[in-house]
Amino acid sequence: VAILDADKEGFLRDAKSLMQIAGRAARNLEGRVLFYADKITDSMREVLDETDRRRRIQQQYNEKHGIEPRSIVKSVDQVLNTTSVADAEERYRRKRLGLQKRPELELRGVLDSMSRSDVVMMVAEMNAEMRKAAAETDYEKAAYLRDEILMLQERIEQMTE
Repeated sequence: VAILDADKEGFLRDAKSLMQIAGRAARNLEGRVLFYADKITDSMREVLDETDRRRRIQQQYNEKHGIEPRSIVKSVDQVLNTTSVADAEERYRRKRLGLQKRPELELRGVLDSMSRSDVVMMVAEMNAEMRKAAAETDYEKAAYLRDEILMLQERIEQMTE
């Protein structure tokens, strides 16, 4: 994985995001992370220090127990089975929580009873909440809100006052 402009602080370059990217690359035995930067930022330093610390612990454990790291081998059937289990678990979770498959289905009844100006106001509030979530590096919540906002904006275009 190559991270361009790694020395630019901010969205997707904070320590949490860099660690997630590095963690994804680490899942592969030959995985590597390349930070392209002119200087090492505090976020980069934090990630480098933490990965060094974790690597030392893992190597000590491996040596103590005689483990040599190697990649696992799975057949296509095993991968598909794993994915179908995850899909079934997600369907069960959503059903247990009473959620529909798509957010617009969850809001349809509420939106039908709202005026266009109320929906516009709701979008503005959600926009502020999305920006706050992004500022707090809660990118999953920010992305979810972004998707709902886009759906609501489409709905606003279809509404008449």
